[in-house]
Amino acid sequence: MGRGPRITEQPCDWCGEMFKPRRRKDHDGKPVRFCSQPCHWASYGVEGRTEKSCSRCKIVQPIDNFTLDPTTSDGHKANCKTCAIPGQRDYDLRRNYGITHAEYDVMYGQQGGLCAICGEPAAPLHGKHAPIDHNHTTGQVREILCGSCNTGIGYFMEDPEVLESAARYLRKWSAT
Repeated sequence: MGRGPRITEQPCDWCGEMFKPRRRKDHDGKPVRFCSQPCHWASYGVEGRTEKSCSRCKIVQPIDNFTLDPTTSDGHKANCKTCAIPGQRDYDLRRNYGITHAEYDVMYGQQGGLCAICGEPAAPLHGKHAPIDHNHTTGQVREILCGSCNTGIGYFMEDPEVLESAARYLRKWSAT
């Protein structure tokens, strides 16, 4: 069984250098036209620009302080990375848990930054916030947990009887 016609070398639309694409189409289903990521970004007019003004803080900053975004005319997001992160955190907390960042801070402070189950530090994951335990059926926010306890509850399907059965099992085998 054949895999279709062979991919042949073609010129890059930006630099003109001959290259052999690894695949016929990109992730959008369009034919591959560039030999490299730098040539692809250069086609968006990103090359040569060194500064940009953040739409939130209005400070002119180096272009490297802005996340790349091929959907915009200059190839970078409108907000600098410093302004984008807090806004994204607030949006995530409101969308996923129905709480504000201030409410999260109060919860975290009341728990002393510790997991409600094991008492270990509830460290932020992926630069966002510590895991927030919530009922997946009702959406009710419970407490802040560490990553291990939050994952464990998920694996035990949030079922207290399954968790109690697991505890009995561990007690049975810890005596030996």
